[in-house]
Amino acid sequence: MSKELKKSLHEHIMTIALSLVVILSAVSGFRFSYPFYYLLLLDIVLVIFFAFLLKRPQLIIFLLTSLLLIDVIVFIKYRSLLVSIVSYIDGFIKWADIYMNYTISPPGFDLLTEKYRFFMIIMTVVIVTLIITLLNIIIRSWFLTLFSGILFFVVQWYNYVDAAYLYMTVYITLCFIDIGIKNYFKKGSAKAPIAVFLIVVIFLSSITSISAQLMPKNFKPVKWETLNNWLYDTFPFTRDWRNGEGTNDDWFGETVFTTFANELGGNVKPSNFLIMEVEADESTYLRGMVYDTYTYSSKSTLIYDNFSNRWENSRQ
Repeated sequence: MSKELKKSLHEHIMTIALSLVVILSAVSGFRFSYPFYYLLLLDIVLVIFFAFLLKRPQLIIFLLTSLLLIDVIVFIKYRSLLVSIVSYIDGFIKWADIYMNYTISPPGFDLLTEKYRFFMIIMTVVIVTLIITLLNIIIRSWFLTLFSGILFFVVQWYNYVDAAYLYMTVYITLCFIDIGIKNYFKKGSAKAPIAVFLIVVIFLSSITSISAQLMPKNFKPVKWETLNNWLYDTFPFTRDWRNGEGTNDDWFGETVFTTFANELGGNVKPSNFLIMEVEADESTYLRGMVYDTYTYSSKSTLIYDNFSNRWENSRQ
């Protein structure tokens, strides 16, 4: 087997492995259960396909042109089919927004989840394999491959996917092995066989990753109020992230419209953050159950005092 063939085989195997780790972490975050061999087979096929396609820009242009022509033909002769496709995609986007952002779903939402789950898996595998194939085989940038993967896992972890930390450890280990083997092929193999080199790289990478895994992590982050406010105002979705302003481990439950406060009471924090949108036939003042006094602490139950129904069901 020639050196170039070995190098190409290594690139494809490592790209498949890296993509698979990201896919498994994503599926874990989606709380979907799919057979491992199904994801692996789909990963292998798409990595080989994208590696072949991305090296041939003329073929990409031809395929894009063909898709455009097909789209025009469908729009002219089969407009109802195109409308159905657009409606399906629009429904998928709305479903994904609710599924990814809200803990409690509307009634009957499970039926929509069953409808869009397979498409979600396909889109996830396609996007992951495309990006990692582009970075690791076409661009051949170990830094972008490593950085993009870590960024994905960190965002996942902050979105309460605990398994993302373990997958990130595996991903970083594979990246270290990939970097070492690429340098091995680059500098030549006159001093030692690749088997010995692999053993050394895997051993050192495993020690590094396991050490990071075992290090203590239960420490309180340093708070910078000005930076926190800027981050929440600029990226409102981070309020619901782990350790975010909307997180409260002592709270008895979660709802779709959770208030973003660590506890009731305290200083007022004005914000333009959108909580909910209401569509109504007429202008109405909406008000839920209102209490004059709230008593709450992390060591006691939540107590409501002095119930008041003032302004309840009143209109503007």
